[in-house]
Amino acid sequence: MGAGDGGLKAGRVVILAVLLFSLLSSWTGAQEVHLDPALEREAREIEKLLRCPVCVGQTVAESQTEVSQKIKAEIRRMLAEGKTRDEILNYYVSQYTEWILMMPPRRGIGLVVWVLPVLIFLAGGIWLWGFLSRHRSSRAAGGGPVGAADAGPAGVPKEDETLSRIYERLKRDYL
Repeated sequence: MGAGDGGLKAGRVVILAVLLFSLLSSWTGAQEVHLDPALEREAREIEKLLRCPVCVGQTVAESQTEVSQKIKAEIRRMLAEGKTRDEILNYYVSQYTEWILMMPPRRGIGLVVWVLPVLIFLAGGIWLWGFLSRHRSSRAAGGGPVGAADAGPAGVPKEDETLSRIYERLKRDYL
């Protein structure tokens, strides 16, 4: 055995160590749970209800981050254990607060988020109705453009009739 044999043995040990490490890391990592189609649909629905903890504006379903992948695996594991949607959502709310939910709850401050747009829409509709009612009533009272309602005798508009009288008076008095 020469000096080269020591290097060969060390290389084999390194290769063996790398293979053993990769085998152990894949074995101890997140083990994928396979669900029946109904539970898989439920898992995807739950993923859409949860916000990705590290992404901006993405659900767990949309995100490809490591954290989201772990959450997806946990959801499937919990469903396989028989947990319900509410139990899973409550678990994540206890871990991350209600912030983790994509849709705010319909109570407390979350109720404002649900009710405020409806109130704004209703207030805008009431204002528009009042504005249009006032506008119609002012046109009917004579605030609108000159038309048949504003005409004097013989269909001559009132403004023209007044100008005609003024012209006649000036003509009579000064000419």
